[in-house]
Amino acid sequence: MTNKSDQGAKWDERYLSGEYRPRSEASSLIKIAIEETEGNGKRCLEVACGNGRNAVYLAERGYEVDAIDVSTIALSRAKERGENAGVNVNWILADIDEFEFTEEEYDVIVVDFFFCETDMMQTIKKSLKSGGMIIYEHHIRTEDRVDRGPSKDKYRFKSNELLNHFRELTVLYYKEGIRRVDRGSMAVASLVARKTKEESQKYPDEIGGSMSQK
Repeated sequence: MTNKSDQGAKWDERYLSGEYRPRSEASSLIKIAIEETEGNGKRCLEVACGNGRNAVYLAERGYEVDAIDVSTIALSRAKERGENAGVNVNWILADIDEFEFTEEEYDVIVVDFFFCETDMMQTIKKSLKSGGMIIYEHHIRTEDRVDRGPSKDKYRFKSNELLNHFRELTVLYYKEGIRRVDRGSMAVASLVARKTKEESQKYPDEIGGSMSQK
């Protein structure tokens, strides 16, 4: 484990104060994207796993999950969630900038509401196996008034920015828009893409149609 950074201390405070209240259910996008895949024997990485809701869900479906977060408090809660669910997850306390990504390591990589710079995007893509899938959601800039997300635009993607980061992959699903949630609204970009060089491939059924009903 990596020593906790100043960023980790800030997130610990947000969790302890109740300022940050993460959702308890796994991402609907993840559920739909992997519903037709078999996790047994496949490796998954979640970047900035928070309270572990996605990591535990993936472990329950047979994936071997590495889950990284910079917050001691978040990982403590995530570990408890995993124990209650009876699954094993490799919880890693680390700043994402200091984590050693290995090329062609993971079948699935999840980034659920975490802002990555361009260099980190490239590193994440290199860590995907051929045929591997990236599932990424994050806040985007908008002129609409929204209730949730970073207060500064520098921590939000511009329109189509997330899509452009992964344009050399096969994009299975992409959407930008306003999402109504239990504590208001947020502007979100959602992406599912596969790392492949094949001229043709199989596609999951109705990702776009299923997500439009959520």
